[in-house]
Amino acid sequence: MPERLIVADASPLIGLAKIGRLSLLRRLAEEVWIPRAVWRELIEGGSDRPEVKELSMLLTGSVRESEPTMVGRFAMLVDAGEAEAVALAAVNPGCLLLIDDAAGRRLAESQGIRCMGVAGAFVAGQALRVAHRPGDRSQGFA
Repeated sequence: MPERLIVADASPLIGLAKIGRLSLLRRLAEEVWIPRAVWRELIEGGSDRPEVKELSMLLTGSVRESEPTMVGRFAMLVDAGEAEAVALAAVNPGCLLLIDDAAGRRLAESQGIRCMGVAGAFVAGQALRVAHRPGDRSQGFA
């Protein structure tokens, strides 16, 4: 059964894009959201990466704002993308946070947020492949 919502940090998205498996996200979740700092890291700051076009197509319309006070607290412990991703997940109870960074995961787990890394996403996506019917999801999440 797919997740209702995944909030994603940049590194798992980059990892899935590099191995040609971004399509797994459509199997794993009804919606994928990213905070603005992650968009900036992936798209605006990643123009030299070959996977930028695919990431941009998939995530256009998926950018959400994070709660600024929470981001400020979390940014003392992790980088901007992780701080915004954890803050966005924290105000969306029940979501799954896709994050690889160890410090970011510890912070998220301390807030009661469920986490999964790129390896877990790959395994979960492969497990759901059996139940996946081609054409039952749109190309993006917007």
